[in-house]
Amino acid sequence: MVEFALLSLPMLLIVLGFFELGRFFYLSESIANAAREGARAAAVRGAASPKPARAEDIATIVHRHAPGFVPAASLDVRTSYSPDNSPGASVAVTVAYSYRLLVPWIAAFTTIQIEKHAALTISR
Repeated sequence: MVEFALLSLPMLLIVLGFFELGRFFYLSESIANAAREGARAAAVRGAASPKPARAEDIATIVHRHAPGFVPAASLDVRTSYSPDNSPGASVAVTVAYSYRLLVPWIAAFTTIQIEKHAALTISR
């Protein structure tokens, strides 16, 4: 009984740590995928397309591809063109999110900034 009391708290902390780490990596990869989808949409809807993509359109696409438990207002989507949105130029989409830990282990690390970047060449 004493052994259980001594080992249950460290085991619980380890299990919660694995859960938090898995959630962090899932969210990180999902945000990277959302940035990639935003860059792809901007790359195929450049200045030469019938309906060129605006920054608001790209942000909407990124929000649509973000995980469901992430509020759309908490994602910071930035789109930049180099030099412009004509075919052959490049587009970069950066998505930033402040990840909040479910279990605040250490007060200094209750939020972690996740920033993912995707860049493509505009095709049309």
